[in-house]
Amino acid sequence: MHKNERGLPEMEGSDTGRFAISCDPDIRSFSIADDNIFGFCLHSDGVALSPGHIVKTINMTSSEDKENASNPRATNLASELIVQNRHYLKSRCFRDNAAVIVVLIKQLSMNR
Repeated sequence: MHKNERGLPEMEGSDTGRFAISCDPDIRSFSIADDNIFGFCLHSDGVALSPGHIVKTINMTSSEDKENASNPRATNLASELIVQNRHYLKSRCFRDNAAVIVVLIKQLSMNR
C-alpha cells in the first residue's frame, strides 16, 4: 500500500469520481479542482470562501460504492459525516474558511 505525502495509506488505482460534502449549512455550492483536492466554497451571503478546509477524506472503491448503492444506510452518508464533524464548526473562531469533506471513489487496479 502506498502512502501519500502526509504518510497516510493511499489506495492504488485511478480516480473514477469524487464529490464533496459541506459540513456548513450556510454553504450552498463548492467545487473541487482536478489537480488538487481543495474545496472552493461560496457562503450563502455571497462571500467567497477560498480555499475550503478539508476535514476528512474518505476513499472508497467503485465496487464498494456499487454495493452501498442499494443500502438505505448509505444514502445517509452525507448526514452522518456532517454530524460527525459538527465539533469542527462549533470550534471555529472565524468564518474564514469552510469545512468540506471530500469523498474519492477509486477503481482499484487488478494488476498483480
